[in-house]
Amino acid sequence: MVILSVGVRPNIELAGDAGLRIGEYGLEVNEYLQTSDPDIYAGGDLIEYEHLITKKSILGQIRPNAVISGRIAAKNALGYEIKFPKLLNSFATKLFDKSIASVGVTEAIAREEGFDILATKQAAKSKYVMMEGGKPYTVKLIFDRDTKRVIGAQIIADDERSVRYIDVIALAIRSGWTALDLTTLRSAGQPELSPEPSAEPITVAAEGAFKELYPLA
Repeated sequence: MVILSVGVRPNIELAGDAGLRIGEYGLEVNEYLQTSDPDIYAGGDLIEYEHLITKKSILGQIRPNAVISGRIAAKNALGYEIKFPKLLNSFATKLFDKSIASVGVTEAIAREEGFDILATKQAAKSKYVMMEGGKPYTVKLIFDRDTKRVIGAQIIADDERSVRYIDVIALAIRSGWTALDLTTLRSAGQPELSPEPSAEPITVAAEGAFKELYPLA
């Protein structure tokens, strides 16, 4: 099986004709979503965003980015001064019987960007082991060895619910959490709704990184 994704290009012809500054991928905006004309704000698939981890300009062509940037652009046009957060480009999708989610950078991208990384992963079930119907899923975490911070994650699952844990990791990345911080994560749990606390895969994967990143002297 071969899967080919080539993406889309923003239609920036009107913006260019209006004399607005165009970047490498799309319309340039500042952190307040102002274009090169301070009276014109923009958001959505048209603009370039700054990636939180790589610091490079990227397109953020997924619906959550469009929704939030549109709201902030509208508020700032009314007189607010709200900064748009740098992108992590969290996403989730369904591929046949698998649910997949990702946030931040992958191992390959992290290495291309010069990060010295440590990757850990942990398998789990979506319910306590004594409950019937638990579905397997696996969490992979990517850490920057220099800062010990988590900078990326991926989840693959046999159910639709477990991939939503990617949002927890996204918040941890945005908050600058380290492997040590993630080992202390305590999730709301119930036998029918979550893995057992001792087998919660985010914290267990973080424990694997902790052993290597925080060696005893």
